[in-house]
Amino acid sequence: MQAMAYSLEFTLSKLSPQCAFKQLQQIHALIVTTPLNQNIQIFSKFLRRSTEFGSMEYPNLIFSQLGHQLSTDIVIQNAMIRGYDINGPFEQCVSVFDEMPLRGIKPHNFTYPYVLNSRTKLGWYRKGKQVHCHIVKHGFESNLAVANAVFNMYVDYCDSGVVNYRTLNDARKVFDDM
Repeated sequence: MQAMAYSLEFTLSKLSPQCAFKQLQQIHALIVTTPLNQNIQIFSKFLRRSTEFGSMEYPNLIFSQLGHQLSTDIVIQNAMIRGYDINGPFEQCVSVFDEMPLRGIKPHNFTYPYVLNSRTKLGWYRKGKQVHCHIVKHGFESNLAVANAVFNMYVDYCDSGVVNYRTLNDARKVFDDM
């Protein structure tokens, strides 16, 4: 039985990146009717793929049906954050991030670039700077993807016409540390 579950997991992992939306819905039906419905790796790959169709309506449905154990997993949270950053609304990306500590979830290097990007798109530079402080506090500033997102936030802030010495200095420090 375990070999069959592994085979099914492997097959779904190979199929989901290539499937159309209708096929993804069929895979969803298969997942929820088998023991795979508790497999965090399958669900996270499936959820992430569901965000790639331009809308967050279906991923929201999937997320709302997850049990507490799955919905509080960082990989699941990151899939939703990424989806909102790509598809909008960007406020939802920020909202999911802001709720993470309330759920006992600690963000990591895959979380921060999407959150910073959404805050930048919204023009929420002060809140982006708060995330930068959080990144430094938790030791993620040396991660290249995170550092790039922080740097891009400061560059976008400078491009927005609100240029000051402090912002340029912050951007330069991030760049030099990269």
